[in-house]
Amino acid sequence: MIDRDVTSYTEFPAGQNTAERTVLTLHTIEPVTTSALTLTLPPHVAQPLTVAVRVGMTATALTPIVVERRYAGNTIQFPEVTGQVFEVTLTHIQPLRIADIQVIPRTSVNAVNRTVALRFLAQPGSSYELFAHPDRMIPLQLPESGNLVGEQNILPLKPITLAYNPQYMPADIDNDSVPDTLDNCVTQYNPDQTDIDKNGRGDVCDDYDRDGVINEIDNCINQPNVGQADEDGDGIGDMCDSEESRFTEKNPWIPWVGIGLAGLTILALFALVALGPKPAAPTDTPPQE
Repeated sequence: MIDRDVTSYTEFPAGQNTAERTVLTLHTIEPVTTSALTLTLPPHVAQPLTVAVRVGMTATALTPIVVERRYAGNTIQFPEVTGQVFEVTLTHIQPLRIADIQVIPRTSVNAVNRTVALRFLAQPGSSYELFAHPDRMIPLQLPESGNLVGEQNILPLKPITLAYNPQYMPADIDNDSVPDTLDNCVTQYNPDQTDIDKNGRGDVCDDYDRDGVINEIDNCINQPNVGQADEDGDGIGDMCDSEESRFTEKNPWIPWVGIGLAGLTILALFALVALGPKPAAPTDTPPQE
């Protein structure tokens, strides 16, 4: 989580129906003066519910600088402090993935200025747009990449000023018009965000009967049935299905009617054969010359 690589992450599982508490402790080599922490979440991950921060020079002498409050964004700001141990407590009802966490220093002994550079192969006659601060990873598949390591034919660009992107749409993997970071059920369509039990997780993502199948796809929400058996195929699990939906099973007399009709048909065929005209008997008339 501190490798500055947003493509890797650490995952913290969610609880059943109560918020899970995850504690992250960062130890710096030197005391750092800071007023902000940043967290980077991978794509399609819901934000934590709350955050709290404690800071100190040792793990046994931590002072609260952010009392537990609603998680309002990936940058956590607080009054300027100096410390060497930073404890971040997050509560979350959905699985939490953290790609990166950083202490943003104001001053640090022997601090090293870090810059981020972008190098790409510019094609003649082409124009390019640079987009910063992404909220998701865009996989790029190229048939072959050029060698951009060398220092020859490098054209430095002038400093640019970032502008608001009017076409930007926050990541929304389930297309329910609620951004993933605010969605109480990231992977299931629930535009109404219904949460009857007020546990911070949408009802469609809850598992009321704790059978390991979330409500959205559970064919028997309030009765454990991990096998999801549904013999009559009506979408209601056998464990809570009090009505037979199959036509013949719902009307058990129908098969007997079919058997009766088949029997009558066979009897009718026998009767037709028995009562029909008899074939003429052969005669012994001698052949004529």
